Parts: sequence; C-alpha cells; structure tokens
Amino acid sequence: MRSTGPSSAGDGADRTAAASGAYGDSTLERTQEALLHSERWHEAVLDGLAEGVVVHDTEGRIVASNPVARAILGLEVDELTGKTSVDPEWQSVWSDGTPVRGEDLPAVIARTTGQPVHDVVMGVRHPSGVTKWLRVSAMPLREGLGDEVSGAVISFSDISEARRAEQALRDSQVLLNATQELTKVGGWAYDVESKTVTWTDEVYRIHEVSPDAHNPNSAARDIEFYAPGDQARIDEAFLLAVEEGRPYDLELRLITANGREIWVRTSGHPEIEDGRVVRLYGDIQDITEQRAAKEELRVAHERVRRLFDANIMGNVFVRQTGAILEANDYFLDLIGRTRAELERGELDWRAATPPEWLPTSDHAIGEMRSAGTSAPYEKEYLRADGARVPVIVAATALPGPDGLIAAFVLDISERKRAEESLRTLNAELEERVQARTAALEATNYELEAFSYSVSHDLRAPLRSIDAFSQILLREHAEALDAEARRLLGVVVRNAQQMGHLIDDLLALSRVGRKDLEWTPVDMGVQARSVAAECSAAAPGRAIEFDIGSLHRAPGDPGLLRLVWTNLIDNAVKFTRPVERPRIEVRCRRREGECRYTVRDNGVGFDPAYVDNLFKPFQRLHQTAEFEGTGIGLAIVARIVHRHGGRVWAESAPGEGATFGFSLPTKELT
Repeated sequence: MRSTGPSSAGDGADRTAAASGAYGDSTLERTQEALLHSERWHEAVLDGLAEGVVVHDTEGRIVASNPVARAILGLEVDELTGKTSVDPEWQSVWSDGTPVRGEDLPAVIARTTGQPVHDVVMGVRHPSGVTKWLRVSAMPLREGLGDEVSGAVISFSDISEARRAEQALRDSQVLLNATQELTKVGGWAYDVESKTVTWTDEVYRIHEVSPDAHNPNSAARDIEFYAPGDQARIDEAFLLAVEEGRPYDLELRLITANGREIWVRTSGHPEIEDGRVVRLYGDIQDITEQRAAKEELRVAHERVRRLFDANIMGNVFVRQTGAILEANDYFLDLIGRTRAELERGELDWRAATPPEWLPTSDHAIGEMRSAGTSAPYEKEYLRADGARVPVIVAATALPGPDGLIAAFVLDISERKRAEESLRTLNAELEERVQARTAALEATNYELEAFSYSVSHDLRAPLRSIDAFSQILLREHAEALDAEARRLLGVVVRNAQQMGHLIDDLLALSRVGRKDLEWTPVDMGVQARSVAAECSAAAPGRAIEFDIGSLHRAPGDPGLLRLVWTNLIDNAVKFTRPVERPRIEVRCRRREGECRYTVRDNGVGFDPAYVDNLFKPFQRLHQTAEFEGTGIGLAIVARIVHRHGGRVWAESAPGEGATFGFSLPTKELT
C-alpha cells in the first residue's frame, strides 16, 4: 500500500543498502520491485473500494485514505493526512447525533481494545454544514503474526439517504396514525399468499384491544368480532373479494373486546396481479355517532314531513321555472289536483294562477328573491274545475343551488264570506243607526222642550210660592200664630229645595246631552280653585286643605270642574260637625289611568249602602242634618263615565270618607 502520510527517504536507502550488502544487488532489486508492486496493488484495491476507508496509526493519526472517504468527508488529502479523528481543526465532527469531544471513534476503540467494531452509526458534519450519517466498521492492524496492534482500518458508507427515507417512512406512519385517529378510520391489509393481516393503530382502538394482547392473524378476517347476525355477510363479502376480486363496502355491527356494540363501515379493495388477487387493502370506521345522527335526522325529517302533510295551510315547494316539486294534501285539495299528477311532474304554479294575478305574483317573487322572503299578500288560485279560491300567500327562498321557493298558502274563502256578511251587516246597522239617530234627535228635542218647560213653567210657580210666603212672614207675622209661621217657613224651605232640585236635574240632563270638548286639563288648578270657593262660602270654619301634585287628564274642562265642585263641596259639608276639618286631595298614576281621591275626616257613611251613593235621589243622611238633593254624586258618576273612567267610595261611620274617580291617560299630550 502506498502511504499518503509522511515518509523517510533515508530510512528506505539504508534498508536498501543493508539488503544489498546482505543479499546482493539482484536480491535487493527483486525485493524493491516486489515491494513496489505490493504497494501499487494495495493502493489499487483501496482506491477501488465502494466504501470510504481511512487508516490510523497507533497514535490515532490518519496515514491513508481513499477517494470515497475523502468525497464523503468533503476533505482533501492534506486536510486528512496526519490529523486525528477528533482534531478540532477539522470542520467535521464525528458524533452519535451531537458533536462530541472524546476518544470514542472506532479507530480509538480498535487501538485500545484490539477488537473489531462493526456497523456503528455515526454522524459527520460535512464542511457544507450538512450532517452526513455513516455506517462505520473498524479492524485493528497487527504487526506480522504477532498480537501487537499497529493501527486500525476504518471503513464507512454514507447512509444519509437511507436514514432520511427511514425518517420519512416513520413520519409518514406517524402522520397516518394521527390522521386515522382524527378521522376514526383504521386501515388494514391482507396478504393472500401468506394469509396474514396487518392492522393500523386505529383498528386496534376500534376493536378496543392492544397490539400486545391481540394478534390479528389469529383471526385473519376478524369475523369473531362482528355481531352473530352480521358474520355471514362479512365472511361472504371477504371470500368474494379474495376469490373473484369483488370490492365490498358494508355497514355492520361489531362487538368490541369490552363488550360494546358499535356500528362500523368497512370496505375491501383487491389488488390484482397477473389476473389473480394477491392482496386486499381496506379500511374500517366507527360510524356509531354518524348512524345515531343520521337516525335523528331521519326522525326529524319524518316529523317535518308529518307537520308538512298535516298542516292547516297549504305548503308547496316550487322551482324558479314554476314547476311544483312538492306539495301537501291541503294545497292539492285547494287547487283540485291529485298527488298522481304531482308525482308525474304535471303541476305548474303558473297554471294555478289567474292571468290577472301573474304580474303581481311575479313581482312578489322578484322581491322575495332579492330580499329572501316576501310579505304575505292576497291573491286567487284557479281550481281544476275553473273555480277561483281567494288565498293568502307568503314565500321564502330556500338556501342552496336548487333555487327552490317555499310558499305557504291559506284558503281565506270563509273569511271573505264573513267579510261580505259583515259588510252587509254593517250596511244594515248603518241604516239602523241612522234611524236610531233620528229617533234620538227627536227624543233630545222633546227633552230640550221638557227642560225648557221645567226651567220656565215650574220655576215661576215656585218663585211665587217662595216670594209670597216670605212676604207673609215678613209683613203679617204678627197676625200669625207660631204654628202658622213655622208652616210658612217649611213652605219657603221646600220651595227653595225644589228650586235646587230642578237646577240639579237640569245639570244632570245637560251632562248627558253636552258634546265633550277634549283638551288636557290641569286638575291641580281646578281642585285648588274649587277648594278656595268652598272655603270662602263657609266663613268662620278653619278647613285645612291638603292638595298634592295632580296629573293632567284629557277631558272636558267644564264638566271636570263640576266633578271637583261636587266632591269637594260634599267633603266640606260632611265635615261640618268636626272640630278640625281636614280634606286631602291626591293623585296616583298606574295601569294606564290617573286615580284622583278626595278624603275627609267627616261623619262618614255605612259602606253597606255604597252602591246607592252614585244614583239620583239616593241620600244616606236626612235633609235636616245635611242639605242637598241627592243628585251631585250622580252627576259625578255620569261625567266620569262619559270620560271613560270609573268612580268609587270608601268609608265607615265616624271615620271620614274617601271618594275617588279615575280617568284614562292614553290620550294625554
């Protein structure tokens, strides 16, 4: 072998001279020639090897290398010769995957132990920065036939591509397992010749077994895991796939190792070579949840279908071309068509619509297409017998590429007949109202005449009775005894009472006939004004008025003032026996109305007779006790009722009384 390391020419000349002296010139020449031939032969062998080879001496220095080694390491002869494997000047570092500093190389191992080293995988960092992976073997060199180690020969091959392929295969397997775990789809393969089966990890998970506890080749076709009723189906499909090359795709029940029954979808796909099946590839997927969801969807669809068919209005699905795709019995009965005609595709929406409705319908459909839905609108449909049916239609565009339109149709024939009957009845009622109005106008005229008669014909005699009785008392009192004077006083008082009664009756009559003048009324101003007037009319009485904040109310100002006058005047009158009279006026707004109350601390009344208070001529106290005609509260009730309100009263004898009325607030401005 020709050494690429340092050599000594002097040493060679000395050995040659010594040999010449000992053996003669011819022997020396033959020896040198043999040596040269041996070196060339070893050099040719070393350079011709397909693996990289480097030779170390006993000091760990590289003394020789072949071109393959230098190409793999990316170094020239002078960069290798004389260097050690761990020399820091090298741009490459031997390691087991991470750079190391230490004598762990095969050459060092061979030198120190004298034992060969085989197939050690190591990494070497190429000067380009790429790590190359090598499979390394080392053999110690020995001097002659002795055991002394004189160096080591290290051979190595570049396995970087193989390692990358192995890593790619591992990565692919990891990705495959991850994908199968994510999609819940396992893969399997069956070799027909060896009758062996291979499962992926997901198949083990589906069967709920571990690779260590179950060998799929113990039951190559996995039949025992399937439910008894499905074993024959998978067995037949598998045999046909193997024997005849028929693929299969089945949904079956599988009993897992834990006893759970699940649904799986399994398929087999034959691989055929030279006309025969050599291999089956397949997959298996747990579809229990999908089947449950599918069943729920089927049940939901069935419910919708039943609702669709049993709806109390017509349901119809129409293509944009006008063809009716689906309709319930209500709609078919409505247009007088049969389901057989629908199933034959003979029904068209436009054929069921009178010509005069087509523009309106097209416009509505156009609006619906742009807006997604249409507002309900009225139209007519044509029955098969030519009759017209009034309907209300609402439509909506369904999502999806089919461009379907769902329409809801309600037959309003009964409503139309009812509306016509109502129009006829309204016309009749209008005639009756006109007749009744005329009669009421005549009655009002008669009431006006009666009021005029009461106002003039009755007042004149009463005024005469009152006047002449007072003249007798004033000018002829001395000629009359005490009883006569008392009787004349009774006549005067009754005449005056009758005059007040006539005034109240006229007021009550006017309340029923007067047109209301609606305007927002400041109830606080009215109540305080009436209280001031009543206080002035009762000199010498220290009446305490407590009038709170009162909400405005819509109504007739004159009539509402009459309400306050009667209620506050009553409170003043019935607190006359009380030493410290007090009258409270309050308001509370709730439930769409304003509630006004007038509360006094007067004599009160028996609540058993509260229903009589607001009726004309009903009095709970004698006239001798408290003056009055019994008309005031009736006037209050009539005014409040005309305003859409209500009246009430609360009391107990000796505990005062509360009178209240409410007015609606919806018309307040």
